[in-house]
Amino acid sequence: MERTPFTFRVRERNVAFLQNRETREMLQKWSLADHMTVQCFSVDQSFQTYNKDDFVSDFFQDPVVTSTLKVLSSGGEWTVLGCKVQQAIAEELYCTQVTLNFFDRLAAVGVTRDNGRLVKRLDEPCGDFLISDRLREMLLMPASELAETYSEREKKEFLYVLFRHLCLGGVVCQFEDVIDPYFDITKDIYKELIGVVKDSDTKSIRITSAVYRITAYDKHGSCYPSPREHEQNFAYLILDPSKHQATVLYHCYGTKTGW
Repeated sequence: MERTPFTFRVRERNVAFLQNRETREMLQKWSLADHMTVQCFSVDQSFQTYNKDDFVSDFFQDPVVTSTLKVLSSGGEWTVLGCKVQQAIAEELYCTQVTLNFFDRLAAVGVTRDNGRLVKRLDEPCGDFLISDRLREMLLMPASELAETYSEREKKEFLYVLFRHLCLGGVVCQFEDVIDPYFDITKDIYKELIGVVKDSDTKSIRITSAVYRITAYDKHGSCYPSPREHEQNFAYLILDPSKHQATVLYHCYGTKTGW
């Protein structure tokens, strides 16, 4: 029997972390705020996360999505996807962490001091980034012993992925000297995007969302999140079947003068 495609409607959503003054000021300082957006869509059918391949394919074929899904143009202006997507890929991320205790080991390995200050090191260019402390060394240098602080599986935890994006920032990022602001904003975004329920008997927290890193291709190649590959060009699709909801977190890195 032929499958009925998933269909979508735009759902208005108040995105607190993009509107909160203090949070937005930090995102501006890290050169992220103006290149980041969150959009929410209602899903007209029931779905489960194991439907993800069909779901993501239908998402990029849906006329509501293609006419409203925001992207940054090469000139740095907001526009919509518009193009005909020929292939869409969804890489599943883990979403099991419920506290920032996940980052406690950073002090133990010497990324931070006990007071939360980042441990500095000699500056070293790394692509578009400058490694000036042990935090960025851990995040950017695979050959460093600090790169083993988290396993390859742990690096696919959405909490870690968010934290890494915030730490690396945008083109004219003003880095922090202490770790706490990165923790605070990571927590704010994670709490807002990820659905949870509390078990009435055990009082434990259970995550109801699934997260996918999404990439789309048209006849010319990659078209979403950007034609240009960069680790700070990203789009994540957060699915919450209990709410019939799909949320997109998008950022485009660009350059100081465009792409």
